[in-house]
Amino acid sequence: MKLELDENARLNTLKRELTYRHDYNLFDLFNCVDIYSDRAILRDSITNFMRRNGYSLAEFDVDSIMWRLDDSKDGRVQYPEFSKHMAPGEGVRTTPTKEDTLV
Repeated sequence: MKLELDENARLNTLKRELTYRHDYNLFDLFNCVDIYSDRAILRDSITNFMRRNGYSLAEFDVDSIMWRLDDSKDGRVQYPEFSKHMAPGEGVRTTPTKEDTLV
């Protein structure tokens, strides 16, 4: 648990630093990841975005990202979900909710 909290603190620092960049725009970032231009980020959108930027993610990592961002659990991350979780200090989920464990 401490390791995850430390990671969340590091992520929040990175998100905060991004907001200070003059060229940072959350909506533009969303559109870069939304490879199908259908106003939603899918699993393969994340995989492709990361590959284009020099990162290779394991399926587990992509699943973890989707679990954190996809509040509605419909397999699609809409902009309101994305912006909520990408804002510094916001949207950090460290443990599954009751609804997450009921499958």
